[in-house]
Amino acid sequence: MFLRSTNKDGKYIQFRMIGASSSGAYLETDSTSSPSLITTAAGNYSDDRLKFNERELEDAESIVKKVPIRRYTKTQTPMTKDEEDIFESGGDGFAKRKEGRKDNQKMPEDALFEEVGVVAQDCYNVDAVKFMVENNGEGLWQFRYDSLTCINTRVLQRLLERVEALEAKVAEVQ
Repeated sequence: MFLRSTNKDGKYIQFRMIGASSSGAYLETDSTSSPSLITTAAGNYSDDRLKFNERELEDAESIVKKVPIRRYTKTQTPMTKDEEDIFESGGDGFAKRKEGRKDNQKMPEDALFEEVGVVAQDCYNVDAVKFMVENNGEGLWQFRYDSLTCINTRVLQRLLERVEALEAKVAEVQ
């Protein structure tokens, strides 16, 4: 499936859908850029006409406390259980994939990245944060960091309210 959009110069940019999810569609430009997530109306739009049953988030602090934040090394391609075990023991889990490559040629999927974030499967097992996980079965799972950002914003708002109240009390005493 192809979609067309007009850029600021009035020229068309064509996108090819390479996957989809209930919260949005992954689209790839027809240029050499890397794939990116462009969400659909189910995801990125914040229009009131798309929402109902709106209410204050009362338990933001308790949700934040339950999010299992991890530091990890991430690959560009899914690993088998055996490959992960080799990486966990300090070896090169992708060594077998590299066999037969000409001159030990590096491939994009060989890249490893240090990150801090969450593991979607871990979050899925925590009732308070399960709603932020998109379980794709055997496919790659996703975590909706945008929801966590909003929860963090609510926690920060409450902390600022507390600081202001404490500052007011200190001013009264002085």
